[in-house]
Amino acid sequence: MRFRSAGLKSESYVAALLYLAFFISGISGLVYESIWGRYLALLVGHGAYGQVLVLAVFLGGLALGALAVGGRSERIRRPLMVYGVVEIAIGVIGLLFHELFLGVRAFAEGTLYPAIGSGTGLTAVRWGVSAALLLGPSMLMGTTFPLIT
Repeated sequence: MRFRSAGLKSESYVAALLYLAFFISGISGLVYESIWGRYLALLVGHGAYGQVLVLAVFLGGLALGALAVGGRSERIRRPLMVYGVVEIAIGVIGLLFHELFLGVRAFAEGTLYPAIGSGTGLTAVRWGVSAALLLGPSMLMGTTFPLIT
């Protein structure tokens, strides 16, 4: 009987740690969203446009990531391990985002934008390049909820 109660107690600690990890992950996602808005303002030319784009891509990426993994999460043998790998990948992307942004911006402003010229096409490409920067990490963030549940 003592062993069983100790097992339940350790399970509750594990559950509490998982809830804490998911909570911290959510806070980190909001921080990423705020920072990304500042970065994308440099690409699209205005802070408000950057925030709109981040919100749209972030929420869309969350939905796509959850959709991609949601139906399969029950068949994954070790979902918590996959969750950990996804969180590590998100963290690595977060650490490397500045360098990635600088490289993409240099390419876009030095090669891509001049080839397009000006007008609506340039605006669409600016928004597309910006969205492409965020879609991957946003989709990864969307996979975390189905994996942890």
